[in-house]
Amino acid sequence: MVTASPLSVATLSTQPNWEYVAVETLTPIPNKFGYMNNYNVIIDKPTIIVSIGCKQAKRTWKFAGYAYQKLLFTPSINSAFGSRVITERKYLKLGEQNLLQFPDYGDNLYQLTIEFPQWLREIDLEIWKYIG
Repeated sequence: MVTASPLSVATLSTQPNWEYVAVETLTPIPNKFGYMNNYNVIIDKPTIIVSIGCKQAKRTWKFAGYAYQKLLFTPSINSAFGSRVITERKYLKLGEQNLLQFPDYGDNLYQLTIEFPQWLREIDLEIWKYIG
């Protein structure tokens, strides 16, 4: 694991240092259990911002889901589990820009998985990665 120096607010707030990963409105296509499917995207940077909004959300709703960093390997070809190793889980707040700092494993890509609570529908999603 690569240890990076802490990023300053001045560095993080420089707009050219950020690049869109995804900007989407996820329509309500519930899975067979009645809630929104997970959102998955491959990312190459450990510092990201995830924003989740929902126009139908009540003012008291704060929880937007969890974000998982999943490394794309398996420890053995004989493993009974898929080739995704979860390293971290982060809480996401609804209607906010959530700054997430995952462990940096060098030049390795990882899968970002966002798991939504079952009561959210028509989700507005933005994902940015820090490239500065």
